[in-house]
Amino acid sequence: MENPNQNSSIKIKKEFSYRLPIPSAQLKSSLLLAALNGKTKIEIIEPELSRDHTEKMLKYLECDIKIEYKDSLRRIYLNGEVPIKEKRVFIPGDFSAASFFIALTASI
Repeated sequence: MENPNQNSSIKIKKEFSYRLPIPSAQLKSSLLLAALNGKTKIEIIEPELSRDHTEKMLKYLECDIKIEYKDSLRRIYLNGEVPIKEKRVFIPGDFSAASFFIALTASI
């Protein structure tokens, strides 16, 4: 991994395997996206399952991602060298995020 500016972004330069120490969809997603950005391969080992929204999104975008279950672990393999397919994505509104502003407006 490379972090020349000592900021919060990193660039992964070669393939590697990472075992998640805790179930964290955020950590897993950041590793998957960094592998795509670095155009490298990654294996993520999950002893405990976390949400799989990023994996589903990457499958929809036809990335080279494979998921297997073995020895009570989930293993995610992503080949970031394969480019993402361009597709139309619909993102629904999040009513819960807007509820604060709705309540604020109603109280005025």
